[in-house]
Amino acid sequence: ALALSTEHAEGDVMKRKPSREGILKRVKAFPLIAGFLLFLVGFLFFYLYIEDIDKARTMAMTTGFVFQIFLVFNCKSKRAVFISKFNKYIFYAISVSLALHLLVLYTPLNVLFSFVSLGIFDWLKIIILSGACFLLLEAIKIKMK
Repeated sequence: ALALSTEHAEGDVMKRKPSREGILKRVKAFPLIAGFLLFLVGFLFFYLYIEDIDKARTMAMTTGFVFQIFLVFNCKSKRAVFISKFNKYIFYAISVSLALHLLVLYTPLNVLFSFVSLGIFDWLKIIILSGACFLLLEAIKIKMK
């Protein structure tokens, strides 16, 4: 969140009229339902297809972590993330967060959290699931504009 505070203002921010709407005024049923369905699909995937509870816990936590990284980019701007300006502080924050997460996963610290090491195919599943959520939120953002 602190890295987002260093984000450059959008070029048209001073041309916009002040909003008198509530914060959640633009939140429609679709994003809420889509988010719930994506959560449900992810939960069912981890619950039904992973028999080892420690691996399921690790994958669920890592999926949440990766999704939050993608969500930072969704929150950067009202415009599509692909056309917003580069913010080096966000990349610094993500790098530190990723390093700490990897430290917990791949060192003896994983015993404290009941985590297990993940393989390349596990990471691929996590990135695909989180990336799908990212693309869905970007599509919603573009459609709302």
